[in-house]
Amino acid sequence: MANFIEPGELAAWGREQRAMGRRIGFTCGAFDLLHAGHVDYLERARGLCDTLIVAVNTDASIRQYKSPLRPIQPQDQRLRVVGALRAVDAVTLLDHPRPLPLIEQIRPHLYIKGGDYDAAKLRSAKALEAWGGQAVVIPVEFDHADHRARRAPVAARRAGEAAAAGRARHRASGPRRHADPAGSVPA
Repeated sequence: MANFIEPGELAAWGREQRAMGRRIGFTCGAFDLLHAGHVDYLERARGLCDTLIVAVNTDASIRQYKSPLRPIQPQDQRLRVVGALRAVDAVTLLDHPRPLPLIEQIRPHLYIKGGDYDAAKLRSAKALEAWGGQAVVIPVEFDHADHRARRAPVAARRAGEAAAAGRARHRASGPRRHADPAGSVPA
């Protein structure tokens, strides 16, 4: 793959990009089931910089931080798909639970995340300040099956909690009197 950068070559790649005056954007993720939300996010990320490098999590790192049952697509296929996107200038592998080691090698101008993160609370944000970089968050524009699937257990738990609270209120209010079929109310 022509735009794949070996992890050991990232520092040199970053120096080369900066020497050419390019504003470097860095992002990362599993990209296991690529969907319209990913494409939109990467296109918007690319609009913030001159060159966008995407670090795709290795299979081992996904199993470590997501689930032992993931990824669904192996890393070589995910790299190929992400690297083929017009918005992506370069891809590499991320074999860590956090991207800080790659960020420190590349020294991007922007660390770009998608979703509902708080840029100031991103663990890697402080490191970027050392060379004048910054963390940027792009809000998610598309609702998709992966996010709905991750929210479903939370919604189910909340619904269960609400039902339990309703039952508790009902018990606390005492016995209810019900009308009998003939229409009279028991005394």
